[in-house]
Amino acid sequence: MAMTVDAVYNNSVDSPGFVVTVDDINPVRNRLLIIRRDAWGEHPDSPVRGADGITLTGDSTFVVTDYENPITNPVDYVAYAYDEGTDPVTGDVQASDVYFPTEYRNGEAWLKSISQPALSRQVNVVDWNDVSTPGRVLGEYEVLGRKNKVVITDVPGGREGTLVVGAYPINGSYVNADWRSLRMLFEHGKTLFLQTSGQTWTGELDMYLEVKSVRRRRIGPVGLTAELVYVYDVEYVEVDRPSTAEEALGLVSWQDVLDGYFDWQEVLDFNGSWLDLLDG
Repeated sequence: MAMTVDAVYNNSVDSPGFVVTVDDINPVRNRLLIIRRDAWGEHPDSPVRGADGITLTGDSTFVVTDYENPITNPVDYVAYAYDEGTDPVTGDVQASDVYFPTEYRNGEAWLKSISQPALSRQVNVVDWNDVSTPGRVLGEYEVLGRKNKVVITDVPGGREGTLVVGAYPINGSYVNADWRSLRMLFEHGKTLFLQTSGQTWTGELDMYLEVKSVRRRRIGPVGLTAELVYVYDVEYVEVDRPSTAEEALGLVSWQDVLDGYFDWQEVLDFNGSWLDLLDG
């Protein structure tokens, strides 16, 4: 039976993405690679995190969630089941249909944790106007007989600036981006992925970033219900997409829990929260 590839959008509020399922994998193959392709060609082909040449264990089915798909673009997925040490294209290759994500309104935004998707949150972007792209001047030289200097430059650096995020109701109701969850997101110290539902309102592309500093301001209580509003000034620097080796979704599986603990009470004794359990 030929290998099949399917994807279903999870419609998660805070961690939207495609759940990709590969079925009927040939049991003699021991490696699997899944590539995401943007059907509109606006983003380069990219390996799906957690399915980048991973070792297969003999199961005929593999499931992974792609949290980094373009939030507004249709995509398809190509699976390669192959033998270790060989080129993936020489193995079993199968492409999925083209899938469309949920249609979002302009102005919606997400801050996603690459290593811990449970920390990801839909956020209120109050201000993203402070963006700079520093130049790279490698040397300036004065030449006899010339008025102007000879300047040697390189490609400009990544974006830097301040992103202002508010912890208050989105679309008229509170979401999980309250001050507690935002604090956990900013303090876990790993690469974040800022996604928006369209470039028109920001004039900026989505980006991976590292947080340099966070300043929180409290505004309130406000409104009839005296809600507290918090505004975060997030100083950031843009970084490259983390490699799958650096930021793999190495989360604990249910089988890991069964193998690692005697009973449920032992799970509770050694883990203070679900995130502690997922982190192992």
